[in-house]
Amino acid sequence: MSIKFDIKTEKSITYEDFLEFIQTNKLNFSNIENLKSCSIKLKELYNNRNFLSNYIINELKNYNNIQENNKYTAQVIILTSNKDFMIRANIWSPSPNNLSEIKMNAYDIYHDHNFDLLTLGYFGSGYETYLYDYDYNSINGYNKEYVNIRFKEKYQLKEGHILFLEKSRDIHLQCKPRDLSVSINVIPRNMENEKNSQFEFDLSNSSIKRVLNHQTANSLIEICSYFNDDNIFDLVQTISRKSPIPNIRLQSFKALMKMDKSKRKEVLIDIKNDSNKLINSFFLREIEINHDN
Repeated sequence: MSIKFDIKTEKSITYEDFLEFIQTNKLNFSNIENLKSCSIKLKELYNNRNFLSNYIINELKNYNNIQENNKYTAQVIILTSNKDFMIRANIWSPSPNNLSEIKMNAYDIYHDHNFDLLTLGYFGSGYETYLYDYDYNSINGYNKEYVNIRFKEKYQLKEGHILFLEKSRDIHLQCKPRDLSVSINVIPRNMENEKNSQFEFDLSNSSIKRVLNHQTANSLIEICSYFNDDNIFDLVQTISRKSPIPNIRLQSFKALMKMDKSKRKEVLIDIKNDSNKLINSFFLREIEINHDN
């Protein structure tokens, strides 16, 4: 569930101090004491009003290779990224120029995350957010599926305020801030995060609107369904059997059913043996209907 922190401290630390703390104390936000201690250090970093500008200056000095490993949108500055955690700064524009920029800032999109997120209001008035929650384990995860979404509160990420959002539970929508604002995110990384789907929700009918992650992999697998090639079939079948990510296995099954009709029974057996309820309760039903016709 979402947790708000309003920490009172005047202590200031460097970004290097903060990194040392993160590296020494492995992030585990399911542990409330770990979460609290990280929040205190994040507030101490906030009290250093020069750390971000110093970071940006150093980045600009290397102007031929600025943020070369940043796979996110232009509104995201990667401060540190490794296999264990990521720290990033998000820039929130009060007046995005077009629909593309609105989407890049995730304004007016009800969504969850498949990772825990600790975020600090570092600069500006901060965005307002509407907070909701749901039970990830109670849904299957297909488009237009009904979800019991519960409203919690409206919150503004002001300077110095810290908000925790729990993976695959908290839903939020961000509104444009009154002025240019910057937030700092701390995100633990682990393979369990990658397995869960990340959703956009439609609150007008309390349902899943679309899956937000794994889109590139799913597109590549979908393209494979148009190739009449045994090697590609074998590769996609391997993915359908071994990928730890249910959404990717689902797309692989869809592609396999199109690729070689002579092997449909073999694929259907794999589908029936898959333990994931997204595949069993939704996809299997559709395939069995088509298979019987």
